[in-house]
Amino acid sequence: MKKLTIFIFLFFSFYSQSNELSCNQVYYIQIRFLKNHILYNQMTNALKTRTLNQFIKNLDSEKVYFLKSDIENIRRKNKRLFRDLKNRKCNGLYSIYNIYSRRVKERTAFAKEYLSHGFSFDKKLTYTTDEDLKQRPKDAKSANLRMKSYIQYHVANVFLFEKDLKKSVEQVSYILNNLNKQVQSWKPQLNRKERRECKRKSKNSFTACKPTKWFSNYLSAYSQTLDSHSSYMDNEDLEEFNISMNLKLEGIGASLSSRFGYTIVEKLIPGGVAARSKQIQVKDKILKVGQKPNQWVNIFGERIEDVVSIIRGPKGTPVYLQISRAQKKGKNKIFVVRLIRDRVDLIEEEASISYHNIKGKAGAGYKIGLIKVPSFYGSGVFGKSVSRDVKRLLFSANRQNIQALVLDLSYNRGGSLDEAVELSGLFFSVGNVVKQSERKNNKTYTFKDRDERVFYTGPLVVLVNRLSASASEIVAGTLQDYQRAVVVGGDHTFGKGSVQSVEVLPNKLGALKTTVGLYFIPSGRSTQKEGVISDIAFPSVFNIEKINEKSLDYVLPSKKIKSFKSSPMEIFARGKKNWKPIDKTIIKKLKEQSQKRIAKSEDFIKIKKSLAEIQQKEKNQKKVSIAEVLEGKNKREEEEKAEEKSEMEEDKKKYFSRPDVQEALNVAKDLAFVQKKEKPKSFAFFRPSRFKFAVSPLLVAFFQKRSFYFSVLSQFDRIDTAFFYPLETKVCRQAQKRKFLNTSVLFEVSGQLVPSFLQQMELQQSKFSQKLALVEMEAGGGNF
Repeated sequence: MKKLTIFIFLFFSFYSQSNELSCNQVYYIQIRFLKNHILYNQMTNALKTRTLNQFIKNLDSEKVYFLKSDIENIRRKNKRLFRDLKNRKCNGLYSIYNIYSRRVKERTAFAKEYLSHGFSFDKKLTYTTDEDLKQRPKDAKSANLRMKSYIQYHVANVFLFEKDLKKSVEQVSYILNNLNKQVQSWKPQLNRKERRECKRKSKNSFTACKPTKWFSNYLSAYSQTLDSHSSYMDNEDLEEFNISMNLKLEGIGASLSSRFGYTIVEKLIPGGVAARSKQIQVKDKILKVGQKPNQWVNIFGERIEDVVSIIRGPKGTPVYLQISRAQKKGKNKIFVVRLIRDRVDLIEEEASISYHNIKGKAGAGYKIGLIKVPSFYGSGVFGKSVSRDVKRLLFSANRQNIQALVLDLSYNRGGSLDEAVELSGLFFSVGNVVKQSERKNNKTYTFKDRDERVFYTGPLVVLVNRLSASASEIVAGTLQDYQRAVVVGGDHTFGKGSVQSVEVLPNKLGALKTTVGLYFIPSGRSTQKEGVISDIAFPSVFNIEKINEKSLDYVLPSKKIKSFKSSPMEIFARGKKNWKPIDKTIIKKLKEQSQKRIAKSEDFIKIKKSLAEIQQKEKNQKKVSIAEVLEGKNKREEEEKAEEKSEMEEDKKKYFSRPDVQEALNVAKDLAFVQKKEKPKSFAFFRPSRFKFAVSPLLVAFFQKRSFYFSVLSQFDRIDTAFFYPLETKVCRQAQKRKFLNTSVLFEVSGQLVPSFLQQMELQQSKFSQKLALVEMEAGGGNF
């Protein structure tokens, strides 16, 4: 009874709060993380220490603001922080805010003074780029010296883009001042008068007041210490998550980025308001945003997330943008654009297909299909679904009589687990795809493809790189384990083998993304940390240690379980048409041919050179001088010219010209050639006419006793049946004498002659008048 009372109290306390994140909810949100997390079920001392360290790191990663004494003071005073949070007391968080706010104000004042007396580069000055080598400043004097080198470094970097020293100084100064305004707006303790004033000012400003931001910053730090993929999502983050899954939003239809304080238009979404208006171009700078004429909000220096949030809005409402566009003579044209928001479908993020004619030996041509899957989106039965989209594309590919297929999962960072299972199953019949572990009792749940239909049975190549993660790794790993596809691209995938669940909190308090388990591919391997190793690796600039699950903080360990591969009888397609498994001999041949092409490719030679430079720079360069930064000016100008040239080309052309895409198509062509004369496996699966049937218990017992394998495969209103009996034909004759079966036919299964029965099955009710038992099997089949 006592436990029940506590539960009711916690439930009421959490759900009775207002729709604004405050001190009262912090502790309960922490507990909800622990309720489902795979590793932690209670607050440990290690978690407490890590949370505090992560919170400080998030606030001041450059170690510019906090003094060494500040950190010692914070740790000393916050020994009771977590106990106080349980009692709805946030004095510890308030004290951290007061220290941080004061230090940011002090460093901003110094920066303002330093930049007001005329700025010039000190080329001998160095700046430490490695966070681990940086030490906290001991006092205000050393902190100001650190800020000086920080300003020099960032002005030099902005100067590479602006090529104007005055503008570069102004931008860095604005960004520093804006950070100070933001921090002051995070004040977590506000009285009623301050709250009213805050709401009034917030209408036309980003930084008027955001007291909830301080608590969300803390919860973000806390969630990050559980593991590298758990996170607290405030309402803005939750909105972005929903957009990525639904591929829909309401706004103007433009992709934006932030560069040194400016909001830049990176891409116009086809069919979106911005593209249809023909008033906005790629590379335009958005200076101000207004919901009404002459009510502008200056967005320079603001977070891109904040800028996006005010540009988006309900369908049918207007938004005003002040645009700055560079002219040929070096001057900027400033003008205002009025757009009416509308629903935007992110068509470019959907799966798409293209067809390519690749020449083989002796001039023979091969028609190769290329399906690009940017993400594993999915929003229910009636919403967008990547598996349904790919299924539709495969129908098209089969009509085109392609000779091989490339499934491009490069840069695909994952998404829905269910969609990954469904998409994997499009390339084989029924079979296990993934197992998910559970914290309680170390149990696992198996996710299986249960649709016996195979939508493509030809040669298959899967393209990945180190940015392929999560659901992408499930698909690539499963098809590799079943020897269904050749995995090519980066040396290995990212290595995210964990599963997250998203729990939306009530009263618009955001959402929790919690790691609830690890997943395992059919061989029993977890892709956690190690990823999926490519059968054929291409050179890539992403093949560096920093782009890897291992490089993240608080990474979960990898595990292995017993293999749970489905049998060939399940995974192979029914009927005569099938595929030949990808064995080591085939991979060896393909790898030799690929390496010869790569050795001669100018694109891959350049990539190898760039990769070597990056690795050497990471290895040696822990500090950089201002002179070294400025030396990159000429190189940056060359890069800008290359960017301008590439932007004149269509996105599709840039994509198809990627060396990894081209080589994947070549590998697919080689695979088609190798398997052209190979005889596919034929399995005996007789498909009778459509009818439902019943089987008596006596008949079932008879077959079970004599080790018959009775497989019932159902699909919609049709039930396909087949008997396999790989033993002596004596039992077959016994079955015929008893008239259980009308006919016996020989089929070839894995190269062996095996009697198969039931060419036609018309069972009638037994003379013993026994009650009939309906055989009901769910889609995908089963054995009994």
